[in-house]
Amino acid sequence: MSSTATALSPDQLRLYFERLGLPFSAASPPAPNLETLTAIVAEHQSRIPFENLDCVLLREIVLDVDVLFDKLVVRRRGGFCFEMNGLAQAALAALGFEVFPLLGRARWARPADAPAALVHTMLVVSGVAGEDPAKQFYVDVGMGGVSPTRPLELRADGTVQTGSGGDFRFVVATLPEIAAHVLCV
Repeated sequence: MSSTATALSPDQLRLYFERLGLPFSAASPPAPNLETLTAIVAEHQSRIPFENLDCVLLREIVLDVDVLFDKLVVRRRGGFCFEMNGLAQAALAALGFEVFPLLGRARWARPADAPAALVHTMLVVSGVAGEDPAKQFYVDVGMGGVSPTRPLELRADGTVQTGSGGDFRFVVATLPEIAAHVLCV
């Protein structure tokens, strides 16, 4: 399986790292390992704010990587889940991670049986150097302050993982022809 992401260019990647306050050298880019992934998730969350002003103002939403880069890095705006995770996906792909977007339900402060639509996007990252090749990580930089500020191992067995902001667990919900990972807090 290969990544579906359009990667940032080397210059865009350098500017993205600058926006995150992380060191970057085109001659020796960061390795696609858990340390790099963790730093990107933490700094993206702390330096690029969640905001959905364009949605509220009924402005056109364009999810093209160059448009996202301009909005979030060049113009130093924030974004909502599709924008934030779209930019992170392109950056991670440029570093050599395997990155796949998923749709899911975000269940924050809601009963587990409360109805929720598939309206949130998040990322599954694999190909992490130094980790078991089968291991996948959940990354979500697009849900504001309730998102974990570090990658979480994607496990569908209900194991609770502690991360910044609380305890997280994943369950698999089967819908007609759709299997989606769901984050429960």
